[in-house]
Amino acid sequence: MVNRQSSIENRKYKSRSIAACLLLASQVLLFALGTQVALAQADPARGVAFLPFENRSDFSGAWNVSVEVPRFMSAYVKSQYDMYIVSAPVTEAFRADQTPPLAADDVKFWLRIRRHFGVRFLLTGSVERFDVSRFSTGAPELGSYEAYKGEISFSFEVIDLERLESRGDAVPLTKGAASGEFADRSFALTLLAKPSARTVEFRDLNSIQFGSDDFNRTVIGRACLDAARMFTDELATRIPTLFSTRGIGAGPSGVPDSMEIRFNSKLLRGRIVFLEGEDVFIDLGSEDRVRAGQVVPVYAPNADTVGALPVGSIRVIQLRGPHLSLTRIVAGKDSISTKHSVRVQVID
Repeated sequence: MVNRQSSIENRKYKSRSIAACLLLASQVLLFALGTQVALAQADPARGVAFLPFENRSDFSGAWNVSVEVPRFMSAYVKSQYDMYIVSAPVTEAFRADQTPPLAADDVKFWLRIRRHFGVRFLLTGSVERFDVSRFSTGAPELGSYEAYKGEISFSFEVIDLERLESRGDAVPLTKGAASGEFADRSFALTLLAKPSARTVEFRDLNSIQFGSDDFNRTVIGRACLDAARMFTDELATRIPTLFSTRGIGAGPSGVPDSMEIRFNSKLLRGRIVFLEGEDVFIDLGSEDRVRAGQVVPVYAPNADTVGALPVGSIRVIQLRGPHLSLTRIVAGKDSISTKHSVRVQVID
């Protein structure tokens, strides 16, 4: 009787052990599958992290251009393509939390960015020029004319973190540069030493938040916007796979990726003027702020703005003039014709 009872207890124990093992195995499997799903959703091939830039300029104002310039550029890219981006303030904060401390150019730190944020690319750079200059002529105590100019230029490198992780290859995937300049040549007149609106703006620049609407209306803000457009076009040309699809927004870590900078945009309407095979010409170009690499939806003639669905899409290949661009069909080849219209979102 005792042996039989013992046998029953042993069988119960084995059953409970097997059940516990199966439960543990299922939990491990679910965790593994959940991790794979999260990584697939993050789509690291589409992600890019920005590091703070080295400041080689002579700028000595209140703005920290090492962080603000890449933050501005990453926010602009995000506004155009809505891809997964980790901005410079986020990567710098992440670096500050590392123990032991790691330098920003340490490949060990780069790999930690790769594993923590799930990004494929890392962008580093240096600000070569960041300057706001004032030109004045005449006697300030009586009356004078003045003009202002903003200039920015920077270089950048893109590292393929996937290649670094698998092969130990830290050679930049591509290098580039971007610049912008804006001159206010209106020559504001100052009388009896009374400062003009531009003079006040120049004097109060340091109190304006970098990337704000007020900043974007200044000469240096407009120069930064020009540089951002050039930078985005450079990236789209050099790494087309990064821009081939819309991104996923926030990444697996849940960190904000554009860090509060928002740009005012407007919707431009145009039309297809010529079509041959997959090549399509539209009546929007460089003066309309259309960008190479931009994907543009195509709509039926006289489609209503609200609720209208596109019949296809085209990608801008080359700007051919102030109001002319060569594009190529991405989707809807059999539905697109010269009767159709296009709508392009641009930064105002």
